[in-house]
Amino acid sequence: SNTANVNRPTVGKMDEIRNYFIDKYDYDPGRYQGYSIKTPAYKIMARLDWNINDNNKLNFRFTRAHSKDNSGPTSSVSPFYATDIYDGGAAASKGSGNVNHNAAMYFENSRYFKEYNFTSYASEWNSKWLDGSLNNVTRVTYSFQDEPRSYEGAADFPTIDILEDGAVYARIGPDVFSPGNLAQARTFVLTDELSYTAGIHNLLAGFQFEYNKATNGFQQAGNGYYVYNSWDSFVNNEYPKAFAITHSNAADYSQFKAEMKTLQYSLYLQDQMNISENFKLTAGIRFEMPKYPSLKNNYNEDFARCDFGGVSYSTDQVPSAKISVSPRVGFNWDITGERKYVLRGGTGLYVGRLPFVWLVSAVGNSNVGQNQYYYTKVADAALKPHFQPSVSGVLNELYPNGRTVDIKSPKDPTIIDKDLKMPSTWKTSLAFDAKLPGDIDFSIEGIFNKDINPAVISNKAIKPSETTITFNPNDTRDSYGKYSDASWTNNRNNQNVFYIENGGHKAYYYSITAQLAKSFDFGLYLSAAYTHSKAKAYSDGIGD
Repeated sequence: SNTANVNRPTVGKMDEIRNYFIDKYDYDPGRYQGYSIKTPAYKIMARLDWNINDNNKLNFRFTRAHSKDNSGPTSSVSPFYATDIYDGGAAASKGSGNVNHNAAMYFENSRYFKEYNFTSYASEWNSKWLDGSLNNVTRVTYSFQDEPRSYEGAADFPTIDILEDGAVYARIGPDVFSPGNLAQARTFVLTDELSYTAGIHNLLAGFQFEYNKATNGFQQAGNGYYVYNSWDSFVNNEYPKAFAITHSNAADYSQFKAEMKTLQYSLYLQDQMNISENFKLTAGIRFEMPKYPSLKNNYNEDFARCDFGGVSYSTDQVPSAKISVSPRVGFNWDITGERKYVLRGGTGLYVGRLPFVWLVSAVGNSNVGQNQYYYTKVADAALKPHFQPSVSGVLNELYPNGRTVDIKSPKDPTIIDKDLKMPSTWKTSLAFDAKLPGDIDFSIEGIFNKDINPAVISNKAIKPSETTITFNPNDTRDSYGKYSDASWTNNRNNQNVFYIENGGHKAYYYSITAQLAKSFDFGLYLSAAYTHSKAKAYSDGIGD
């Protein structure tokens, strides 16, 4: 039925399926209707301050936060294509009818929790020297961000889709993308800042060392993913219509977790000059140098042999260390000395960061640490497993005599450009503040930002356009194909090369904002503002 809020599976059939798994495999797939889910959260904070003496102060801080969200199973069937496994029929058209369609229902264990765990330790030491004209601040912080997925039921039970009339009828077991799915980031930062005041100069010099370790676990169908044409097909222990599993290349098949460590060194200098009582000028410069580890153990020889229009790529390449220089200057001018008319502004270069998941994916997507096997046509499958209620059972049936690791070219590798630079932004602002009659505050501010070396992702497996397609007299488009070669051992006609590189210089943002505001003695505050802005970006929204 296509009636809203009415699903095709019957109560009797869903109860039969649940009881079958309980009785035969001692596995309860969970409830399928009429249940609620708890998502507890908490936050703990503690702080200790120690005033050692008049010139030295020390503090310690601790933070621990936990929360989790619950979601239904994803509609994606990757690495399968929906049109390959959903034949279509009365319940749904070909290629549709996934587990979130009203032709199907899933059990509670197919939902997943996305957990958010954050732990932070921090300490700061403030000291004064030379009667307070010289000050030093030392900060040490360590943080651990842990975001795994979890779910109800046995951790190693496979995912099963039961079809009926060409569409999913029931889902048993965890979400396809949840087993082994985790994202972790460990960060250690040491900062030391020294400030000194002499005449009109307020000098600041600082050094920062940052260590980051990112860990990512991602296994499509990590517990095994079975698709059966019908419930009877499953009960009769027939071969599945489609099957997939991702497993590590380790001898014991223990989960592969992609890791990448990065270091960054920073040195910065600043001088705030009180030119007069009404005019302050601040100038500074920052030097930063990121450093990446070697990825020698991430080399995929099979992929390195592939030729993409005379160019080949390597899964173990990383950028070389490059020093970035970021000058900055700003001013504040009290025109009359009464804070009635103030002109302020500044310009400077600011270096950003790349999402860690982009860098870690270079390790996770190389096929060196883990591999994937799947089929969508059982007649053509090299390995055809019967259903096994655990990951170990699945792998033992696929490889009864053990497995000789044969690292094939990855279908979707992530390649990092050797000349990749950290993205940066040139930021400029100019503002005027005025006190109008009636004690009304007026301000107008213009902002202009221009992206320098924005990070983008392109697919180097796509050939330059050689032909066009005309849809109508007013709509002619370029047509693109992919590089392919009969000598390639894997993904001959569907190879990708997702390449992280720096884009062009056409991305920008600007805005103009005008605002009026007034505070009244009886506690009322009123404001009105208008902003006009425009932006152009290369990669807004890309990332994890």
